[in-house]
Amino acid sequence: FPTRRSSDLVLLKELSGKWPVFSSLANLAEGHNQEKVEGEVAEGVLQLAQSGKIDEALSLAKNTTQN
Repeated sequence: FPTRRSSDLVLLKELSGKWPVFSSLANLAEGHNQEKVEGEVAEGVLQLAQSGKIDEALSLAKNTTQN
C-alpha cells in the first residue's frame, strides 16, 4: 500500500509539470505522506520510551527533527 501512495504521488507530480491544475493535489498528497511518516516516528519514540529506552527515543526524535 505505501508503494501505491508513492507511485500516486510521482504520477501527480508528473501531471502537475504538464498541467498546473494537478499541483494542489500533489501538494496535498505529499503533505499526507509526511503526516503519516511523522505519526510513525512519534509512535516509535513513544514505544521506545515506554520500554525504558530513553536514549534511543531521544536519538530517534532528534534525528527525525534534524532532517
